[in-house]
Amino acid sequence: MRSDHSRHVRRGSVLVEFALIALVLYFLLAATVEFGRIMYSAQTVQQAADVAARELAKTPLPPTLTFDQFLFPQAGEDASVASARARVYDRKYLVLPLDDADTPPLPLLNQQLKLLMIVDELPDGTRVRRYPGQLVPLPDNQFGFTVVVPLVVSQADGTETVDPVPREVVEEVTAANGVGPFSLVAALPPDQEWMRGTVALRINYPYQAATMASFPVDATDPYAPNLVNPNPVLDDDGTIGPNAGSLGLGRLEVAGKQARPFRKVLTGQAFARREVFGP
Repeated sequence: MRSDHSRHVRRGSVLVEFALIALVLYFLLAATVEFGRIMYSAQTVQQAADVAARELAKTPLPPTLTFDQFLFPQAGEDASVASARARVYDRKYLVLPLDDADTPPLPLLNQQLKLLMIVDELPDGTRVRRYPGQLVPLPDNQFGFTVVVPLVVSQADGTETVDPVPREVVEEVTAANGVGPFSLVAALPPDQEWMRGTVALRINYPYQAATMASFPVDATDPYAPNLVNPNPVLDDDGTIGPNAGSLGLGRLEVAGKQARPFRKVLTGQAFARREVFGP
């Protein structure tokens, strides 16, 4: 009888041990997967920025053209600008058909950004491949949308809000006075005039950890348990997923609550002198 009882006790203890070890193994596996994803994403974003800066620097565009005039189509713009947009980067290609056979030829930078895209559903239920972030209307796109990147702003009391002005996926790095150096007649500060005529761009990529939720840190005790206090979701959309919701900030289930995923906006920056002449 003692032998049988010992075996039953041993079986129960093995179950408890497995439960404890499985939790640690899960976190190790999740951390390994997410670390690999974030390294791959960071390298891809930086490579994309290098490609875009190099190509824009060599593209013969009007010397007085600003970066925003290149980025956003203008009425009556020079044909060379539209041609460069079709060759280098066009924000209308941030939402693509799910099937490669239906995808049009992409500009160089869009080809790089395609490597970071996710499969998602539009509000009407159409499944597409798109860049992570917030969907915003764009009539030029065949699905009627493009993507911007909302930024989460943390306040002193631990609450979180979203910056009312989202970032473009590709944006210009500006000088101290907020003016971009792309144009050869840009009004830069005197100590930064040497930057005039430079391609200075940044690519924003909202990395979302699909296997991990975000938790606030106690400023008085950074080692205090916080599993029961995840960062709440910032969107009233009830869908679940790492990029769910109308803002694309995601929603995960954790500890009986709904929380947003661990999120970092990765950026790749690149600079190149434009090969143009002008006033």
